[in-house]
Amino acid sequence: MRKSSIHFEHNNNIKVGYFYHNTREKPTVNSIFTTDNNYYNLGAKQAIQAFHKELGKRIVKYEKRTGKKLPKNTIKHISAIVNLDERHNQEDIKKLVKYLEEKLGTRVIQVAIHKDEGHINEDGERHINYHAHLELVGLDAEGRSIRKKLDRKMLREIQTEVAKILGMERGQDVRKTRRKRLNTYQYKEAMKLKDKEIAELKNVIKNNEKIMKKYIKDNEKLKQEIAELKAEKARLIKALKDIRRAISNLNKYIQAYSKEDYKKISELQYILRKEPITDIKDIYQGINELMTNLVIKLKNDRDKNIVRNELNKIKEQYEIDDTLSM
Repeated sequence: MRKSSIHFEHNNNIKVGYFYHNTREKPTVNSIFTTDNNYYNLGAKQAIQAFHKELGKRIVKYEKRTGKKLPKNTIKHISAIVNLDERHNQEDIKKLVKYLEEKLGTRVIQVAIHKDEGHINEDGERHINYHAHLELVGLDAEGRSIRKKLDRKMLREIQTEVAKILGMERGQDVRKTRRKRLNTYQYKEAMKLKDKEIAELKNVIKNNEKIMKKYIKDNEKLKQEIAELKAEKARLIKALKDIRRAISNLNKYIQAYSKEDYKKISELQYILRKEPITDIKDIYQGINELMTNLVIKLKNDRDKNIVRNELNKIKEQYEIDDTLSM
């Protein structure tokens, strides 16, 4: 539920444009909904004429009472903007007008209820800024300045009474909130800025969601790669055991090795002790050369078959492409 609020704007001269804005006789970019539910009591020209006539009478009162001309800087036109709900109508405004005229000794010349202004957010939700405009003569019946009556104490009293008249919750006292009251135009700009910030925030959230989805996808891919690496590591560990076993079997035929063969075995054993193994096929190739050389040197066919079968068994198990030919 919207909270009540009345805000006064002060002008030295009559703001003609306000009267045309109130009646929509001149278009406004802020009117984005239907004007069917709007209300005003007087057309712009009629209201301006009535305003001048009433102001003229009060200026005469001032000059008779003081014997002086009305100072040029006197506030002659006060425009009030009042928060409303959708339910409010002209009868509610009439009560408000009566109260203000009696409280301030002014005349409210034109009133208008606007239910066509507001904004549509990024989600397509309509937010209507229900409000009323009241155009007040800036002098009372004796020609005294209304502006001088509107001190802080008076303004607080009026805010409280307006809430009662309209049946709305009173807005928070500015002494507690320390917030500056925005006029209609500042409010509209603030709403535009708010929508822009919301849109930017949604874009950030959307981008973060994209990043998160990519991260999850990449994370799943990484998990799969880690699982594959773990499986490969396990396979290599077993391969190393089998290769060591093959070397152990070769020791039976150590008398067939030359000095260069012993050196090659030492190099392979050194590589096998290092972690990680960069290319297991290099190990197979080294043993393949050793075993091939050994088979060539061996005289006994039974020994040759043992070496050949040992190597081919490992190659078949670990899918090494080349097959030992002897």
